[in-house]
Amino acid sequence: MKKVRFSVNLAIMGMEDSCKELFQQHFYQIALDYCQNNDIHEYLVIHQEIPFKIRLIVVESLDQLIKETSKLKNLDALIICINIYNTQSINQYTPHSLNQFTQQYNFQVLTVFVGVDSYYIEKGVPSEYFRISRLNLIKKTNELNFIYCFEIQNKSEDIDAILEQILYDILLRFQTSSPESLVRAKSYGQELLKGKYNQNS
Repeated sequence: MKKVRFSVNLAIMGMEDSCKELFQQHFYQIALDYCQNNDIHEYLVIHQEIPFKIRLIVVESLDQLIKETSKLKNLDALIICINIYNTQSINQYTPHSLNQFTQQYNFQVLTVFVGVDSYYIEKGVPSEYFRISRLNLIKKTNELNFIYCFEIQNKSEDIDAILEQILYDILLRFQTSSPESLVRAKSYGQELLKGKYNQNS
């Protein structure tokens, strides 16, 4: 059987305290296979029986983003992470600061703005500390002309929701441009899943 799978080039950007490493940890947990090639992390994941190779780069700054994305032929999705208890972090990102990036990709990239509730993730309860509100997260998403806005409180469920949204949008492209490849990819995904279940039985 021909091994048909779809590639997703994903960049995650965030300051040191943004908790962006949560995505790497989650992808590693759900991946059927993983490897690292220089600064690019590659995860083989199954979504709706379709195999995807997620090629991930993780950066802290816009300069680093421009430099690292040059290692990829194209970029499919960008996630910007902020820690909602670092109230200055939201001001690091403006349409002007992202201008070079948006010009390079001409808004062809799926864009996601994510606020991480680090206190809730660690303690399991809401915090009374001053934080960036959900309303301000949505305002910043609109200001940057990003497509999606999420808040992470439950690591697995919320990161799954973000990943599912990205992969759903990418699947829609293939359903239009290459429906026959989608059928072959699904067959290969079913074989991969069957092998996984046989190993676990």
